[in-house]
Formats: sequence, C-alpha cells, structure tokens
Amino acid sequence: MADTTKKPNTVKSIGKKVADNGNADDYVYIPIGADADNVDRPDGSTVEDSLVNIESKKVEIIPVETLPTNDIKEYPFVYALVRPNETKGILYEYRNNEWIPYGNGSNGIWLGTKEECAKEFNNIENGTIVIIINKNEDTGETHTHDYVCFVTKEPTYSQSGIKTYICYLCGDSYTEEVPALVDSIKPAGVIRIGNNEYSSWKDSISFDTYYKDNQSVSIEATDNETGVKEIAYYLATSAISLSDIGSVNWTVYNDTFEIAPNNNYIVYVRIKDNSDNVTYICSDGIVMDNIPPVFEGLQDGGTYPTGTVLTVEEGAILTVNGQTVDLVNNTYTFSEVMDNCILSIIDKAGNENTVTINFETKEIAEAPINSHLNWNYSLDDINKKIQLKSYKGTERDVTVYGSYEVDGKIYNSVIDNGENLFYNSTAETIKFNDTVDTSNLTNTSSMFLGAKILST
Repeated sequence: MADTTKKPNTVKSIGKKVADNGNADDYVYIPIGADADNVDRPDGSTVEDSLVNIESKKVEIIPVETLPTNDIKEYPFVYALVRPNETKGILYEYRNNEWIPYGNGSNGIWLGTKEECAKEFNNIENGTIVIIINKNEDTGETHTHDYVCFVTKEPTYSQSGIKTYICYLCGDSYTEEVPALVDSIKPAGVIRIGNNEYSSWKDSISFDTYYKDNQSVSIEATDNETGVKEIAYYLATSAISLSDIGSVNWTVYNDTFEIAPNNNYIVYVRIKDNSDNVTYICSDGIVMDNIPPVFEGLQDGGTYPTGTVLTVEEGAILTVNGQTVDLVNNTYTFSEVMDNCILSIIDKAGNENTVTINFETKEIAEAPINSHLNWNYSLDDINKKIQLKSYKGTERDVTVYGSYEVDGKIYNSVIDNGENLFYNSTAETIKFNDTVDTSNLTNTSSMFLGAKILST
C-alpha cells in the first residue's frame, strides 16, 4: 500500500527566482529526476512511467502562507496556500478580481509546508520555490490524473474491503471493492490428558498409556482465519480409520470431562472452523485400570516350598523384601528359604499389591506326580492335608501313599472314613504306607465292598 503522506514527484523542474520582470525569465529552472518509489497505480505503472515531456504552456505555482492582497500575479500564476506545519496545500488562482480554487474547483494538491518543500527540492535558499506542472492545451487542466491506491478498508473472511485511488495532483478519487478473503487453512487443536498432549491424527494406535485414577480430558482449538465454529469428541475403545471417523456419533465439547477406570479409551476430536474446514486429531490408546495385581497361586501368610514359581502380568515390577528382581518371561522362581518374605507387585498403571509369604525347603511327595487324580479327595490348605474319600483309578496294584503333590504343594494323606473307600474297584492288591494318617479312621466294615478280585 502506498504511503499517502509522500508526494509523488510529478514535477519536471524547479526554479529559483533571479529577477522580477513578471515573466518566466525571472526564474532559472533546474531539472528534477522522477521519484524512485514504485507507486501503486490502477494500470500497474510507476511514477517514472507516467512522466511525459513538458508541454510548451506551463503554470507557475507559488507557495504562500496567506493569499496576497496586492501585487497579485494573475493566471497562469497559481498560488499554493500552505500554512505552517500543514501537510496539504490548496491551489488558488486569481481571476476576475477574486480568488478561486484552481482547476475548476479541484483542491487538495499536496505540497507540504514551505520548509518541507524546500527540503524535498534540494534545499533551495533565498528564492521563491516555483513548481512547473503540465497544462493541457485543450481542456485547460494542468495535469493528467496520477493515481495511487491504498486499502481504506481491509477485507475479512466475512466482508469485502475497499481500495481507494487518489490523484496526488488534484485529490480526485474513486474506490474499488476488494474481495473477501478465502479461508482454506484447517484449524488446529490439542487434546490434553494428564501430562500428555496430542495434536495430530494417528493411523496406528497402541495402548501403552496407563492410569489408575480418573483423568481430566481438555481440548483446545485455534483458527487464526475465520475462527473456531465447533469442537466435538468421541470416546472409542478401539481404533477407527480416517475414512470412518466422520460417521461416528459426535458429542459437542463444551468443557473438560473425565474418563474413569476400568476401560480402554481413544479420544477422537473433530474441529470445524467458520469456513467449514475440518481437522481430526486423536489420542493414543489409554488403559484406565485401578485393579491391584494378583499373586497367582500364593496367599498372604502362606508357606510354600522352595522352587515355587510366580507368574506376574506383563510390564509389572516385582520386589522381594524391597529389592526389585529380574523376571524371566514374566516369572520368578523362589529358590531360597525365607520367613516372612514381603512380596510386592506394581503394575503398569501403578496399582500395588503386597503379601507376606514363607518359603521352606521343598518336600518330596511319596506319590508319583498326578497320582492324586486316581482319588476323589478334598484339600485342607491350612493343615496341608489331603482327605482321601474313594478310589476311582483302574490300576490292579494300588498303593495308598502317605503324601501327594497337588498343584506344586505337598499334602499329607488322611483317611477318616473308610466306608466304600475301594467300592467296586478293580484292585487285586492294596498297600497302605505307614505314613498315612488313619488315627481318626471309623467305619471300615464296607471299605472294600465290591472289590471282587482283591487278593491282599
């Protein structure tokens, strides 16, 4: 936009008064070069482009602070009324004994103060500044309009603007409409969950972010062009493709909301500006979990043999008596005898569980592995006893062992009720080890009822 306080140099020469004969010979004329600024014109030309040869007839302009009342030079002398410290001068000519605006009433010709004129035109001293401008032979006009333009009303995305063209020589002006701006820039936004921020779309989603407490979700959107029209969100439990996201049931976002355990979430966001440009962003996969981890196969206060293997969930941290231990495929083997061993598991979400366990030397069961499956039985975990109720195996030679291993634990055998213990069994021989606890055995009369082939 052109600077309207700077006068384009359309003058062709300046003069210094050297005599007072009342004619053009009173002045010595010095040529002036064109202004170097590329002033914006409707036809795209510059000031220098518009300069033409000086015509034979000229008008002499004399800057004054007040219009004279005597010794007035009539046309073609023209006076520029330039008051001190003003930036515009108005041209007047004296005709028919009166002062009239020069050029059939045109005004607003910019000259500046006398001091500014003098500075601009090579600091001429000790003489009257005379500016020579073109005069049209046919119309009497002293110039051809020389327009510069600038925006007087900036266009916005909702309203058109106005560009004003002004002739620097006479002040003539006209306007043109500047089209409203077109917004093709998508809005931006950010999702904030805990200490994490998400500001882009993700084609690949992984659930690697864990929280155990409720989390606040806030969404911020910006659009520097037409402004944000709407923010909407959608809570998903699995990933959605960009081609499908537009068809989900969106919820208009008005304020911060919370997500709570126990579930998985992906927060999808749609941001629309006032030109209906749309941006989609989303969070990572979020796991909300406040359930403490468990000790598979171990009970608080229990006693277990050395060699017991504990399996923990992936990503969890196991500490033994306050020391973090290394896991192998998410397992840990307790190989040492320990009393009141404090075990702690912390999962990915920060949930923690603690138990106290005793580990003693591993006992060896008398019975072969899985031989307890030949019996109907019940377990007493507190007293580490297995109550043998009835034999259901098919072996012909049967041994009743003093202890059996069940799920890695050793249980001592007890028979309290002998009724139907071997009812209809196929056993030919039955052996009871001495360590079987039969101290409370009662009702043995039908212990071997139906065991038809039993010999010993």
